[in-house]
Amino acid sequence: MKTNIVLFTILLITTLFVACRAPLPAVSSTDTVKDTILPAQTTPTPTPIPPTKLTREQIQPTWEELQKMSKALEDTYKPREKIFDSEVHYVISGPTTKGMTITIAGKKIKLPDDAYIEYDVSSVTISPGKTGPETPYFVIARGNSRILVPQHSGKIYSETIAPSEEGAFNFLKEALK
Repeated sequence: MKTNIVLFTILLITTLFVACRAPLPAVSSTDTVKDTILPAQTTPTPTPIPPTKLTREQIQPTWEELQKMSKALEDTYKPREKIFDSEVHYVISGPTTKGMTITIAGKKIKLPDDAYIEYDVSSVTISPGKTGPETPYFVIARGNSRILVPQHSGKIYSETIAPSEEGAFNFLKEALK
């Protein structure tokens, strides 16, 4: 066993000695750095295009353009009243509808400032043999309470009243009488 270790050590030392003493590959004076270091084909680096300098007049919209953009934004995001006696039907829901006047069963009803249209549903798919609410309908939220009212008939389909919020939709029930 000791002999094996000694032989292995001698072999290792000899290999290292020979490796260190091996001559370096010869480089002739005709060899270039490109041939020995870089591959023959390289992709050139693209030259960046300097940015175009624009004048203030080129990037600043005109007063007329600003007015058009402002009007378009107003028309898009302004809450509107529901109109059923015309061809126009705006679908609006969310907290921005608080205090909005809506039309249910042909009656104009103003939502309180803490009530809003949570969903404005225009159609639903019902499984065969099941019944569902008449469409379109509103789901109106007030606090943690919800009420589902079809827009044309005004007959309350379902109502969920949270504890201590009894009477949350009395305003709606009174208006629909």
